[in-house]
Amino acid sequence: MIFKDLKIKGATTRLRWYGSLLRMDDRNALHRAWKMQIEGNRPAEGPQKRWIKNVREDMGLARLKEENPKDRALLQKKI
Repeated sequence: MIFKDLKIKGATTRLRWYGSLLRMDDRNALHRAWKMQIEGNRPAEGPQKRWIKNVREDMGLARLKEENPKDRALLQKKI
């Protein structure tokens, strides 16, 4: 039961953060870092799943579309 609650809390937090990230101005350092493309490969011992993949899974579970996280009121209602 506790694990399920933590998983839901993690998904909710990721979706809120993703919405905030999308609403940020293009000049914001965090927004620019998120949009940045890094060359090369990740080391083999690195994480198998990227943050954005988790966010997309969370969006599927909450039945959100790509443009929905920009709408703060809708996001709060869904999660």
